[in-house]
Parts: sequence; structure tokens; C-alpha cells
Amino acid sequence: MRSGEPGRGKHPSTLSWGALGGAWGSDHLALLLALLGLLGMPVAYDCGPPPRMTHSRPSSDEQASSFPVGSRVTYTCTEGAIKIPGRSDTMECLPGARWSKLPEPCGRSCAAPTRLRFAALSTVDERINFFPVGTNVSYVCRPGYENTSESSPTSTCLENLTWSEAAELCRRRSCGDPGPLPGGVEKFAYNSTVTYSCDSGFQLFGNVSIRCTSTDKTNGVWSGAAPECKGGFI
Repeated sequence: MRSGEPGRGKHPSTLSWGALGGAWGSDHLALLLALLGLLGMPVAYDCGPPPRMTHSRPSSDEQASSFPVGSRVTYTCTEGAIKIPGRSDTMECLPGARWSKLPEPCGRSCAAPTRLRFAALSTVDERINFFPVGTNVSYVCRPGYENTSESSPTSTCLENLTWSEAAELCRRRSCGDPGPLPGGVEKFAYNSTVTYSCDSGFQLFGNVSIRCTSTDKTNGVWSGAAPECKGGFI
């Protein structure tokens, strides 16, 4: 072999697709690519099967092994999981034979937090509709209730997808004694109403009824003063 004559006596270890195409022609190249696909060998224009996820699976034919560039795969939720709001569920085979990045679109979630008699879900948490395991939600005392501690009632989404019990940190407000009443009643719950009447021979002056309410959502106050019964009008 004379020096300066490249290629003679050499056996190249790699062969480009362009060289194959020139040597074989497009029909032979297409056949080779198809055979490689059947053997499960990914080729330059094929991404291969989409990646597996914990709570999501491809909705297309799971037995397919060939996904050319431009192919799209949409994921659906497995049993017991739900779609995570705001997340995409579609993955695409990009140039370079790689799948686009896709955060898992599905997950396990508790149902809506427990409705409490004494407290309502906070305004921040009531806008959420996906509660993965470990999520904490907080409550605020309902009107007519006051917080008995420096903490707010909270609840946590547990591993079995149920909510932990929230501590009853809210108690009903009281207006105290509205005035002298028969029977010695001392306290009345928020929104309670007291109605007065006078004995025979006496006339009532003032409010017939007063209600336990609140002006600052913290302290209970009566809606008016207790009436009086005066005699000597008959």
C-alpha cells in the first residue's frame, strides 16, 4: 500500500448513518432500522418506551416499543391516584432520541379536609384541591367561638389517606349574666336570646328580648339592656 492512499488496508470500527445510506440506499437503511427496532435496539430517531412512573402510566399501547421523534405520550393515573392540578400529563420524543422532562402528573391525595362544627378551614387551605400524604391544613374559629390557645386547630393527611383529628381549641363565647333573672341563670351562649315578662300587676319597660352577640368577633355582648318591671299602673 502506498502512503497517502487513505482507506486501504484499514477496517473502520464505526460507520456513520450517512455512509450506510450511500452504500445501501434508502430502502436498505430503512430495513436495517426496522430490524434494530424489532430487536429492541433504540436507533437515532427513536426514543424507545416512555419512562415508568409511580402513580402514572402511558395511556397509549404499553406494548409499543418504537416511538419516533415527534411522538407524544399521554399519562393517566393508576388506581387510587388522582391528577395533580396544574401539571402536564404529556411527554414528547425530542430530537436526539430523548424524552422531554415530565414531573409525575398523578399522586395520592386525601379527600377534602374534615368539616368541623367549631372551626372553618383557613382561606389559604380552602383554595387547595390536592392534599398529598403529610399535608397540614389549619382552621380558624367560627363566628360565635373563641380560640382557647395560642395555636390554631390543625389536621394532617395520613398515610391511609384519612385526616388526623383536629384539637377542639375553639369554645362558644358567652355574654355572662344579662341581668337579674328568675332561676339564677348566669351564662348564655353566643346568639342566645333572652325574653322577659313581668308578673301580674307590673308593666315591662325596655326591650322585651335581648340577644347575645359580638361587635368585635372576640367578646360577647348583649344587644341591649335588660328591661324593668314597674308596678302601680293598675
